[in-house]
Amino acid sequence: MRASILIFSMDYAEHHGEFAIELSDAQLMHLIVGQTLYLRDPRNTPVEVMSCEPATASFSARVSDFEDIGAEWVLPLWDVSKFRVATDAPQLSTTETAVLIQHSEVFDLVTEVPINPGAREATEVEIARCQNEIIAALDHSFPDLPTNASALISGKVACGKWSNALESVMNLRGLQDIDRVFATQYASNPHAGEFIKGHRMVFAELGLVPYRGHIVRDPRTFEEQWAKPRRRKHILTRLAFMRTMLSRLGMASVPLYRTIYSDTELRNPENRGFVSTTFCRDVAASLFASGQKMRVSASYWQRVANERVFMSYFETPELSRRFQEAEAVLIFDELNPIF
Repeated sequence: MRASILIFSMDYAEHHGEFAIELSDAQLMHLIVGQTLYLRDPRNTPVEVMSCEPATASFSARVSDFEDIGAEWVLPLWDVSKFRVATDAPQLSTTETAVLIQHSEVFDLVTEVPINPGAREATEVEIARCQNEIIAALDHSFPDLPTNASALISGKVACGKWSNALESVMNLRGLQDIDRVFATQYASNPHAGEFIKGHRMVFAELGLVPYRGHIVRDPRTFEEQWAKPRRRKHILTRLAFMRTMLSRLGMASVPLYRTIYSDTELRNPENRGFVSTTFCRDVAASLFASGQKMRVSASYWQRVANERVFMSYFETPELSRRFQEAEAVLIFDELNPIF
């Protein structure tokens, strides 16, 4: 359920709900192919370890149950702390574990990419230029796009005409592949792999959001079709398209809910580049109820300027194929960390 933020801690509450298997904290020694790990969420989502790659300090896992069953995540080794494991689960040898510890220490480093104050103005000029091109393309090829805002606010699946318009724009600008990969990755797990991290770093260079997070582990992150110029073009196109769509729907701002739950004290979410929210009150209420299995749960509502909307379920089918959460993905704002 990605319209929420789960703040993980090693002090997981044992009384979060009934579960048939006795669990303990997962550690590097538990990263054995075929091992079942349980995510520290209200449902103890199970995943199966598929591989372990010391060279990039990562392991891959396949979701074994619930809506995202079959999805594969590539996670840094230290993210094993976000899981639990059966108390009697098999373990790697001391030597094998030491190898993982060594590689984990190499990449478990935080870096910062501050925003360039002068870049934001230039970025806005480029977004406006791109928006003019998109408007012309839509007027020519999609003269009958829906303009009823209630469809966006009350729906849960993509609007066929707007998703076709997005696909056409992305094809026109040679970005369909990168847009599809981004949406698919975000829909499954925005924190898995290096792809979305790459976008976050480019955000900082564009003057949009500073980056603070782990260094890049995969040397292919900015190679070939994922190079920074294409990522930059995709970001500008996405923001321009969303502003165009929301403007045609008559929305200078969008009404959104966000639910946060935690197994420790409640605190402001950290900057992860993007913020997952929902248009739907019922989705927020469901997440709030699930969060009550944790230590603390809170839901919020706010109208957010359309300039911060990066994508939504309305024009992006990938966001509603498995999770019908009426999701809107925002650009993080340091002055408004809840939204």
